[in-house]
Amino acid sequence: MRCCVFGFTKVPGEQTKAWMARLSQDGVNAWSVANLEGAPAFVRGMIRSSMRKGTAPPLLDRSLIMTKDEKSWKSALGVKQANLPVVVLLDAKGQVLWTYEGLFADSPYQELKSKLDAIPR
Repeated sequence: MRCCVFGFTKVPGEQTKAWMARLSQDGVNAWSVANLEGAPAFVRGMIRSSMRKGTAPPLLDRSLIMTKDEKSWKSALGVKQANLPVVVLLDAKGQVLWTYEGLFADSPYQELKSKLDAIPR
């Protein structure tokens, strides 16, 4: 089981930190995924550097940066607003089990936790 928090612009990129901090705190196997395809190629290096500096080392080890297929990912995840983070729960085969598009809040977090707790281990 994997939980991923996707960001497609700078705004949700900052907001994914709240999701990732809480997921990490609770020991959830989660990855932060930033898609930089929409950023001009000549600034992507600066963005990566800024992301590395602004992310705690334990969370940095669970970060992925993509620079392709933004449109396909948005379509697959059903993204409606690119300025919000998208939290996704995937099964072992990569099938989407649950998604939430929005800021960190207790209600969607508890819904995600209940989905995770229901999975047999």
